[in-house]
Amino acid sequence: MALINKIAAQAYRTFCRSVGASEQSFNENFSVLRDLMGRLTRHDVNLSDALVCDTTPFDPDSGLAPVTFIDLWNDEHFSMSIFILKPGTRLPLHDHPGMHGLIRVVHGCMNVVSYSLQKRKSVDGSHSEPVCNGENYSVRKGDVFTAHRISAAVGDMVDINSEPIMLTPVDGNIHEIRTANSTAAFFDILAPPYDERRRGPRQCHYYKELPVSKSSTELLSANAQEKTLVCIPTPLDYWTDYATYDGPHINPYDYTVTA
Repeated sequence: MALINKIAAQAYRTFCRSVGASEQSFNENFSVLRDLMGRLTRHDVNLSDALVCDTTPFDPDSGLAPVTFIDLWNDEHFSMSIFILKPGTRLPLHDHPGMHGLIRVVHGCMNVVSYSLQKRKSVDGSHSEPVCNGENYSVRKGDVFTAHRISAAVGDMVDINSEPIMLTPVDGNIHEIRTANSTAAFFDILAPPYDERRRGPRQCHYYKELPVSKSSTELLSANAQEKTLVCIPTPLDYWTDYATYDGPHINPYDYTVTA
């Protein structure tokens, strides 16, 4: 049985939670899913050499997209996809509202910086309130937040030897992914998926980190990982083109598949 189909079947077991399912059961299934993803390589999804072999620095004036997207699976429970980042490109700082996710590098290496939102600040900065990370998650352009910066397991660099990166509705939900001088590709699972047609609470929002004033008391804070993020429009240096999935057949609903 193809590994990618085992991953798909385990993702369905994990995220198609029936009424009354325990948190313990979810966590156990999520752990199995993460272990399976830790074994995934680009050969398991038949990722073409032609898509990842280019080491030419990306030219933003070329008219080509900096990122290629491959859709493997998408239903009401979860999505599976592959992103291919050309040398020197990025997925801008963005969120996954109310979602769980796993990211597995299948080619190259990339820099990942993650944040957990803490509080939403008022316009004048005079007060703040806790962030709602569930289905009522609501963000507008210009909203300002305090966030905790999270490092990956080894610095911020992850590669094919790294464990899958995990995000939850609360922890590490916002991240930016960058490449250096070579192409990088990663496989990800998000649950539930983003809302189609950009409707509903699960829309993607983009952010940037605001610089800290030299006079700010944050410079003297023991918590140097606390940052300020502001929600911004989609960055102009980011868009995708598309490639077709050419790997093994996927059927998450096959109950005969075991991990």
